[in-house]
Amino acid sequence: MMKAIHASGLALGAAALLGACLNFDDSGGARDSFCDERPDVCGETPTTPGRPPVVTPSTDAGTRTDAGTSTSSDGGTPPPQEGRFDPERIYFSGNLEGGAFFYAYAEVHEPKKVALYVPHGGGRVIRPTDGKLFYLSHDGKVYELVPDAFTQHPYYKTYEVPEEAWLNDIEVPVPKCDYSLYDRVDRIKVWPDTGKFFIGCSSGGYFNEDGSRAIPEGYLPLALGNKGLKLVTSYTAPGSHSLLDADNQVVPLSGETFPTSQYSLLTARATADGFIVAYHDAKAPNTHLAVEFKATGEVKRLGTYADYPPGLRANLNWGAALTPDGTLWRGGELDDPKGVLNTVIVRMPLAPEAASIVYRENDMPEESWEEDLANLFLRASTSGSLLTGP
Repeated sequence: MMKAIHASGLALGAAALLGACLNFDDSGGARDSFCDERPDVCGETPTTPGRPPVVTPSTDAGTRTDAGTSTSSDGGTPPPQEGRFDPERIYFSGNLEGGAFFYAYAEVHEPKKVALYVPHGGGRVIRPTDGKLFYLSHDGKVYELVPDAFTQHPYYKTYEVPEEAWLNDIEVPVPKCDYSLYDRVDRIKVWPDTGKFFIGCSSGGYFNEDGSRAIPEGYLPLALGNKGLKLVTSYTAPGSHSLLDADNQVVPLSGETFPTSQYSLLTARATADGFIVAYHDAKAPNTHLAVEFKATGEVKRLGTYADYPPGLRANLNWGAALTPDGTLWRGGELDDPKGVLNTVIVRMPLAPEAASIVYRENDMPEESWEEDLANLFLRASTSGSLLTGP
């Protein structure tokens, strides 16, 4: 059992907080050194005690201005309270230039100020009720991230990632998957209104935090909504999208239809009374639709998202994310004027408003962060991902 150590007053940005980092590759598989670093998971007894995080008080609460940006007294994005993630913001995964193999998340608007280390690979969710981040390890255990701060070398005075930063992460009890000897938890979600866990087993079953079955057999969850509403697809009709109510009864759909032979679901997000769904139109590669699914079953097209900026190529590995106002966010690639590949993140509101690039990998400073934390800049991974609330 991991030692429960609670961090308080942790600040991102100038404090340069980072959390536990498990050595996973981009595909979600464990690296060869995993058992050396995580003996408790591999059936061995750890000999290194948990190390409490370095606590740096937050002094800037900031003022929120919209679903995707915010301001603070110094003109930057305020850090999430005490190392927490804001479920209404968009974060991206990447790594710091130089040094060892590490991954992190940063808020898309502030890659230089907000760099919080988190595990890479496996499922990750932001619980909207308290902003905590939880991750799924390769063996089906769920952990709460406990942030840590950079350490400074006593002689060279350079900044370093603390060794074994994962030791103070807290294992969270979730229902076990025991359909077979090799059955394990392989998916985690959280309900947006209660923050309780929803788990998927490698055997195919889906369960609530109390162990009750969350959805009937034969369905695959796409998104969780409020008051037990689920957006699902069927194993027997893998492209069809349906709504299940709190009693797992199918909600009859009415209004517009979006044939899956033409429209593929990019991502979905819960609203107060349903879901916003972003579709990609296969017959028009640069066309993305915003569609509303009401809890009553009404389906309505909200509009078309702004086109990609000229020259942008979407990176399908990144997936997509939605903010509560329905804005779509995607990762992509763009050649800069010198012909160098540039990973970017794009904000795509509904037309006629134009899309805008909010992050460019090539904005990274040439100076090393190891000498001065003012040079911190999270470099987006080419196989990265976007993270936000449910």
